[in-house]
Amino acid sequence: MRKLFLMVFVFLSVFANAQVLKVGMSPDYPPFDYMKDGKFAGVDADVMNALSTNLGFKYEFVSLPFSELETSLANGSIDMIASAMTSTPERKSKFGVSEPYFLSADMFVALSDRKDLVNKESLEGKTIAVVNKDSHQEKLANSIKGAKVLVNDSIVNAIILVKTERADAMIIDSLNLPVVFDNDFEYMSTIDKNTIAMIQSLGIDKKLDIFYTEFNSGGNIVVLFSKSVNPDFITQVNQEIKNLKTSGEMGKILAKYGLR
Repeated sequence: MRKLFLMVFVFLSVFANAQVLKVGMSPDYPPFDYMKDGKFAGVDADVMNALSTNLGFKYEFVSLPFSELETSLANGSIDMIASAMTSTPERKSKFGVSEPYFLSADMFVALSDRKDLVNKESLEGKTIAVVNKDSHQEKLANSIKGAKVLVNDSIVNAIILVKTERADAMIIDSLNLPVVFDNDFEYMSTIDKNTIAMIQSLGIDKKLDIFYTEFNSGGNIVVLFSKSVNPDFITQVNQEIKNLKTSGEMGKILAKYGLR
């Protein structure tokens, strides 16, 4: 009987290790999440690779629009989300939430000659570009009195709206700063690169500046887990994220993309 129990235990252990976890990502948020040479790339891809290598689990990315990630996690279509996802009370009530591995801030960006824009209140009644529906930045923009909010599916589209003066400003996550200010377009798709090249050739590549920064408690970037994921596994992931930060490996991943 004991031998049979041991065989069953070993079978279940092998089955668990063989399971391929489905990880949702919206690959349109460089440098955290993007596609390169047909493969998922960016900070989240590197973090997931480090976690899977050190903990020995298998996974595959599933490409989804940002607005569909949480629904897919809730209905069991995916097991995890690694897509520049912030920790919020609502998400903590619905999903497992990892140890944070990056602290971001909201950056208010406009053309450098817009001296009338100095803080959040100066955007009242103005047009604001943001990236991704249901993002923290969209909610923040909608909280500004009388603001018209333009939601974009990529950071490049938001940049273009501001540079062509179809939006007064944009609110972006600080993790997008290398793309916006360092002209670090390696992380963009070919279409986005061509679009940026086009506006540069037309002479409308105007200088942008940050006119206001707002730090928030919800700026912690985390991995989300389905409620069906074993809590022991989440504990292991949390410990490994701490290990990556302590060892300096997380710092190396962030530095690779111009972040710290």
